[in-house]
Amino acid sequence: YDLAYLVELMHTASLIHDDVIDFSTTRRGVLSINAIWQNKTAVIFGDYIFSKSLNIAIKNNYKDYLNIISKTIEKMSEGEIFQIEYFNKMNINKYIYEKIIFKKTAIMIGACCEGGARSINKKKKII
Repeated sequence: YDLAYLVELMHTASLIHDDVIDFSTTRRGVLSINAIWQNKTAVIFGDYIFSKSLNIAIKNNYKDYLNIISKTIEKMSEGEIFQIEYFNKMNINKYIYEKIIFKKTAIMIGACCEGGARSINKKKKII
């Protein structure tokens, strides 16, 4: 269950950061962290949650998962940067849109699948 907990923490942290970046005041109809405690606190809280997920991986000696986590956070950050770059451009094509959603959303789902697969089979070729 530690892997599921780790991924959920990572996902929650990414949503907190996303709300700050997008100036969102609500998430699923509830006030966002940044709306309640302002951006500085929300960013630090998101970082804290990210670090908790890393600590779970370290504590349990999940070296494979540390690699998955770091790659996932890197790609999600790239997706956010890419979205910011194209934010004011009204002519976003399908390729750009798919690149953004792949890096911001699909990569997280892929991390969950890869982590689950690695928990039962260590052979990277199979995964």
